[in-house]
Amino acid sequence: MASIVGYMRDHLPKDMPELEQLQRCADFFKSEHFAQVPHEWLSARLFATLKSMVKRGAYANRLEARKRLSGVFDDIKHISLYAPYCDAFVMDTPMAELVRQPSVGLESRYGVRVFSLNNWDEFLGWMDALEAGMSAEHLAGVEAAYPTRS
Repeated sequence: MASIVGYMRDHLPKDMPELEQLQRCADFFKSEHFAQVPHEWLSARLFATLKSMVKRGAYANRLEARKRLSGVFDDIKHISLYAPYCDAFVMDTPMAELVRQPSVGLESRYGVRVFSLNNWDEFLGWMDALEAGMSAEHLAGVEAAYPTRS
């Protein structure tokens, strides 16, 4: 955190007093603009929703919870960083259930389609529709970028 604040201070006027610089940085982190950054917005809601689910009794079996949630921190980071900028995102079933919770609503907020093993046929259909809708120019570009070997 200190290095981020240091980088931010590099972009403030050099003659601005240090306490004022620090206050400006703190104000940014408290701002609505920062709160709406997709990574921050999503990761906060994913962790809060997961906590709420656990409090309501989800993942009560410790061994099952470890199995289903191994890597949850990396999953949340990955989803919150990339999913808002994608047309579709494939993830494991527990994460797909989490992002579909009303408190997160990944699909409705960012318009990204969420796929997992629970809707794999939908995913395959979506991919088929994409392929069928490719223009000749697009197809030529793909073939130029990825030539097939004879």
